[in-house]
Amino acid sequence: MLCWEQHLVEPAQADLASIVGWGFPKYTGGVMSYIDTIGLSAFIAQCDELSATTGVQLAPSDWLRARARESDRIYSTTA
Repeated sequence: MLCWEQHLVEPAQADLASIVGWGFPKYTGGVMSYIDTIGLSAFIAQCDELSATTGVQLAPSDWLRARARESDRIYSTTA
C-alpha cells in the first residue's frame, strides 16, 4: 500500500507483481483487485484487527483511511 500511496506503482502494476512475484492467487486478479473486491473499509478493519495483536507495522496509514472515506474502491468504476 505504501508504494501506491507514494505513487511508485499503479494498482494494476501491484496486481501483476503480487501474482508473478509473490504467487498471490491468480483468480483474485492480484492483491489490489482482491482488496477492491472486499472494499477498502473492510481491508482497513482487518488491518486494524491484526495491528492490535501483532503491532503497528500492519496499521493502515492516515492516507489510506482518507482514501477509503473518499471511495471504498481502488479501481474507478468509470471507464
